[in-house]
Amino acid sequence: MKNLIVLVTLFLSVFNARGQKSDTTFYSLKANNPNYSYFGGGLNYDLSFNGYNFTLAAFGGNIRYLSDKLDLKLKSRYHVAERLITVSGITPIHESIYKPTNSVDYSFIGSYFFVNNTNKNNVIITLKKVGNTTYVSEVEAKTSFRWGVDLGLMSGSTFFSFGNEEVINKDFIDANGNAVSTDITLPITSYFDFTTIKIGINKTEVEGVTIETDKYGVKKEYSINKKYAHLLVLANSSIDDIYFKNEAYNGVPEYYELIELNGMDRSIIGMAVGYEYYVIGDKIDFGWTAELGVMPGPKTKIAKRSYLKFSIDFNIGKTL
Repeated sequence: MKNLIVLVTLFLSVFNARGQKSDTTFYSLKANNPNYSYFGGGLNYDLSFNGYNFTLAAFGGNIRYLSDKLDLKLKSRYHVAERLITVSGITPIHESIYKPTNSVDYSFIGSYFFVNNTNKNNVIITLKKVGNTTYVSEVEAKTSFRWGVDLGLMSGSTFFSFGNEEVINKDFIDANGNAVSTDITLPITSYFDFTTIKIGINKTEVEGVTIETDKYGVKKEYSINKKYAHLLVLANSSIDDIYFKNEAYNGVPEYYELIELNGMDRSIIGMAVGYEYYVIGDKIDFGWTAELGVMPGPKTKIAKRSYLKFSIDFNIGKTL
């Protein structure tokens, strides 16, 4: 049986002007199973910003498995282009005793869907693209609406800048020979190694529909839309020691002193909310994720631990 659909042409000019016109075509429903299984993997690019570190480019790999009950994803990131954020542009001068290296992290997140309802829904299918013009159709088809619980783990190392915050209590002898206790308020940076547990909930929509049209041939829409909220719990962490430079005074030459940072307080709880859109294509599968949150870690101001990150996946996979 063939059905009549209205073909909508969307046009977006370089001046952001919007135009729309309609046409008609016929289609027949060839397949409609939103509860498929999928396995794929490939490369990912990440852009992230937080209160101490800006990463312009992080690259890595990822593997994903999806079924009607599970959504499992393993991911790695190596931060190629990153820069510390300091107060008023001050260059950090107290650094880790270890040689600087790029930040790196690994993560796993698993979702178990405890609710999976398949209902009729209006599914948007792309039929054709010509320049800035996209032809799409709206087709009534079954969509899988799911609720799931998430459990994950993230582990890595990052070059952490404390800015000008008072993070170390240090005793020293002043010019008059008196013992003085003070907090170091100069810019401090060091490596922060961490293992964080993710616990949360998600709302997911999965679409899987194939149609055949009289004008554009066979077209399909296989996609995943996921909204999630996670509690982040710092399971384990360490902060590298630093060398503190003591300036010369009263004939005593300058010297460096080893300062331990690992004893400082931690904020063990954080949170994150995010949105993911993933499309299974004919040759390349493409997805993007945006996430906003507050990470656990060294006990500093919340603004210092707040972050925003954006990730893009380029994968090859297939439905099973």
